[in-house]
Amino acid sequence: MNPIVSILIATYNGEEYLRKQLDSIINQTYKNLEIIIQDDGSKDTTLEILQGYAANDSRIRVSQNKSNLGIVKNFYDLISKSEGEYIAISDQDDIWETDKIEILLNNISDSSLIYTDSALIKDDDSPWGITLLEQLGHTPKSGKFLMNLLTENTISGHACLFKAELKEVILKSRDLECHQSYMYDQLIGTIASFNDGVRYYEKPLTRHRIHASN
Repeated sequence: MNPIVSILIATYNGEEYLRKQLDSIINQTYKNLEIIIQDDGSKDTTLEILQGYAANDSRIRVSQNKSNLGIVKNFYDLISKSEGEYIAISDQDDIWETDKIEILLNNISDSSLIYTDSALIKDDDSPWGITLLEQLGHTPKSGKFLMNLLTENTISGHACLFKAELKEVILKSRDLECHQSYMYDQLIGTIASFNDGVRYYEKPLTRHRIHASN
C-alpha cells in the first residue's frame, strides 16, 4: 500500500492566498495524504475557509490554538501530531506543482530528506524570474554531516519531504537551549543530514510567494 504523507500547514491571517495553496495540495497526483492544519489565532476568515475545505475532504483535520504559538512552535506541534510515514511542510500562501509529492517520494530513495529550490512569484501569481536559492546566493547542499546548514541553510521547510523516523529526535532537539535561535527547517535539515543524509532535486516544485505580508 502507498505510504501516508502528512502535509502540515500552520496558518495565521492567511485568507488572501490560502485557497490557492489548499487547492494545489488537495489536487496532488499522490492521493494518500493526511492534511493537518493548525491555525494560530487568525482574526480574519482563515478558520472559516479551512473548515469549509475540511467539510468536503476527509483527509483534512483542522484545529485552532488557544493562544498564539508563533510559526516555529506551531510547526513543531504539528510534527508531533502527524501520523504519516513521510512529512511535508506547507506555507499558507504558496502554490505547489500538482506532482510535487509524487516526485519527491519517487526520488527520496534511502535519504532521510529530499528538497528542492522554489520559484518565486508575486502577489498576482506572476513569476519574479528568479528562484529562492538564487536570490539568497546559496548553493544547494547534498549528503551527510552538513553542519554548515546551521549557518547557510539551503533547505526550506516548504520545499522538502522527510521521513517520519526523524520525528523523535526532532522533537527532543527542539527544546535544547543551543537550538533556540534556529528556524525549524534548519534543525530538521541538519538532523536529516546526520541520519541518512539529504538529497537535492533540481526542479523547483513550489511557487513561493513573496509579498508585503511575509
